[in-house]
Parts: sequence; structure tokens; C-alpha cells
Amino acid sequence: MMRLLYISGPFSSPDNLHGIERNILAEYATIPPPGATFMLDNGAFTAWKHGEEWDEKAFYRMLTRFHAAGLHPYGVVIPDIVKGGLASLKRSEEHLPLIPEEMPRYLAVQEGITPQDVLPFIPSIDGIFVGTPGAWKWRKARQPSMRGEDE
Repeated sequence: MMRLLYISGPFSSPDNLHGIERNILAEYATIPPPGATFMLDNGAFTAWKHGEEWDEKAFYRMLTRFHAAGLHPYGVVIPDIVKGGLASLKRSEEHLPLIPEEMPRYLAVQEGITPQDVLPFIPSIDGIFVGTPGAWKWRKARQPSMRGEDE
């Protein structure tokens, strides 16, 4: 079953419907306490927000560290380009095979990406991570096709 994931604000907020306690960013990559539920974020949004280039090496160091330690995230956000539309999907396509299959892989979708654009990824991903600040994500999250349901 395809999962739709959106996290907003503090992890104690009502938007955190998945019980995720931590969103671990590549640039920090701190090991969570035993039993914690966590996501591994690729760090693209943080880099974009600070006007910096995304640090691919930091992302893969984090994945290697967590994989070697046998830590299992709720999911990994596949590298994307914030506000990149179809270019973001191209980046995700390039990085998808580099993420260990044991780690659930989430495709970041954002403004400019349609459900039809996502279809080729469905066999290889475990869920959708809704990005892009603003109302767009809420409109898309309500669409049955973005939740893996028939319209």
C-alpha cells in the first residue's frame, strides 16, 4: 500500500499523523534514542532555505551510518530539488537506486508534478512525501490519486 507523508511544524503537532518523533537531517545525522520513530531527510529544503547547495556527500554519509548501525527509519526522502518540478523528479530518479532497499523510500512531490508524472516511480517507492510550502500540498493531498486511491 502506498503511503502519503506530510510533516509540518513540531513533531507534537496534530499534523504528525504517523507518530514520527524525529526528522533527522543529513547535515546533523544524530542517532536517535532507542525505540524512536524517525525519518531521514535528504536536507534539500534546509539547503534551499539557506541559499546553499545541497550536500550530497552528507546525505550518503548519513545513510551509510544508519544502514551500518542497523537502524530502520520510517522512511528516507529521496533527494529532490525544492521547487524544481520535473527536474526534481529527474534528480530523484538518479538517486533512487542508491538508497538501500531495506529503507522505505519516499518520493518528494511538489508544485509542477502531477500524479501521471509519479506513476513510473510507483513500483520502486514506498510512499509519497508532499513538499512545497503553501496551499498546493493540501490540494494535492486531498486528491485520491495522490493517496494511491482510485478517483
